Amino acid sequence: MENLIFSFNVVAPVFLVVALGYLIRRIGLVDDKFVNTAIKFNFNVGLSTLIFKNIYTSKLGEVFNPGLVAYAFFSIVGCVVLLCLIIPIFVKNKQKASAMIHTIYRSNFVLLGLPLAVNMFGQANVAPVTLLMPIAIPTYNFFAVVILSIFDEKSTENRKTKMKNTLITIAKNPLILGSL
Repeated sequence: MENLIFSFNVVAPVFLVVALGYLIRRIGLVDDKFVNTAIKFNFNVGLSTLIFKNIYTSKLGEVFNPGLVAYAFFSIVGCVVLLCLIIPIFVKNKQKASAMIHTIYRSNFVLLGLPLAVNMFGQANVAPVTLLMPIAIPTYNFFAVVILSIFDEKSTENRKTKMKNTLITIAKNPLILGSL
């Protein structure tokens, strides 16, 4: 019973914030323009600043765990490879297969993982989780480019332009910049 109560206390605040946001939007306190602006601000400023702060203030020598980093990296790689093999068997349309692979392997690590880690371990103890972000975020984005390239049915020249634009967008990603 103790584990159930602990789990509830970890997950409940995240669900309460989501429910509060839904309620506020439902009663008309905020409109779509505000929500879109807030999302953009949070992604470009809030999350990247939080990531930077957590990495900057962590004592790298004390909390860096190469085994954890390797596990996270190879878990992402394994999931992507497995999904690239399995999904096309069931989804014949390449664009839909690509979208499904992205939907399955890309986690909400920053949006949900970090708040859950803070609720579980406390703000002072999330450094190991935060140090995974410079590994996980670029890995997710790298595989996004690879998957788009593999499943793109358009011409090679268009694919090269699309890849270049995607790589530039990824390089400008505030979460990657915050991690760096």
